[in-house]
Amino acid sequence: MRISLLIDGSPLAVLATVMRGLPSDVKREISTRTKGPATEMWRDELNQNVETKLQGAVASSGTVSVTARNVTLKAGAAGALSSGTPVGDIITATEFGMRSAAPIETTSRKGTRYTRRAGTAFGPRRRAGNTVYPAAKAVIARIASLWVQTAYRTTAEKIERA
Repeated sequence: MRISLLIDGSPLAVLATVMRGLPSDVKREISTRTKGPATEMWRDELNQNVETKLQGAVASSGTVSVTARNVTLKAGAAGALSSGTPVGDIITATEFGMRSAAPIETTSRKGTRYTRRAGTAFGPRRRAGNTVYPAAKAVIARIASLWVQTAYRTTAEKIERA
């Protein structure tokens, strides 16, 4: 999920115009001051939507990156389950569910390949998502507001210091 500054007629569009002319140290400070609170908000919202251990693994991998033009909300890009399976391999099934009869190719401890059924591990299909999409829907406006306020405050402080 990405919050972009390139939206016409909003405080974000005004911020995009202003950010072009700011010195790089001010942009860096805005990013630094935004990242901490935004990460807290994102992780809290992800954890509120957790119902299973698999969804918990996805939620615990939530991160935020802030640049001069975007705030990117990430989940499921890093980390691993206790079995060693990367969270990125199960993110789609965990977020959107999976048919219980769907075949999954697996390898046994001895190296024998076989096919099994998914069962109820990921829950039923759900187009709106289980963890990440509902969290993003709830938190995007708050993080955008935080970003704009932080940018205005930081810029005003830099002008006062000068």
